[in-house]
Amino acid sequence: SWHSSSSTTRVVRAQLAMPATAASNNGADRGHLVFLAGSISGVAEGVTIQPLEMLKTRFQIHEGAHLRILPTIKDIIAEGGVRQLYRGGGPEILGLMPRAAAALSTLEFSRREFRSWHGGDLLPQYAYLSGGLSGVTEGVAFAPFQVIKVRLMAKEHLGRYKNSIHCLQQVLKKEGPSALFIGLVPTLYR
Repeated sequence: SWHSSSSTTRVVRAQLAMPATAASNNGADRGHLVFLAGSISGVAEGVTIQPLEMLKTRFQIHEGAHLRILPTIKDIIAEGGVRQLYRGGGPEILGLMPRAAAALSTLEFSRREFRSWHGGDLLPQYAYLSGGLSGVTEGVAFAPFQVIKVRLMAKEHLGRYKNSIHCLQQVLKKEGPSALFIGLVPTLYR
């Protein structure tokens, strides 16, 4: 996905990173705020990026001569109006909520935990580990939504699925739950 490490998520992560002094002075648990901030940033990101996701997906699944941007946008709109730019956007936008919430919550929790091991200081290696753990939970939380989104966006699947729920049901019925995690390993290596 173009936006797996978007500026929106990085900004929110940076703003929510609690310094050691604040962690020791403020005993209040901010977990619900971190989760809410992640969810809100995920929705905002999804709504703004979805047309580009549709375009990217078309480019990735197209065989033959390279596509050009404007003619491809016109083709997508010709298939069903401007709304077509958001086809598959439901799972994408819904998936960005748990993705961002999982990433931010894992980052916050792990940083807090690692600080407690070292008297309130976050050592550089643990800061990197927190970021890595955040990426793992982000990938796992988002993978099923990504699979459904790509199935709905693919021109080859037009008419095969009525909506996101129907697509999910068909994937589970015909391919099993593991199909919702196709592509997870390369995502985690990224």
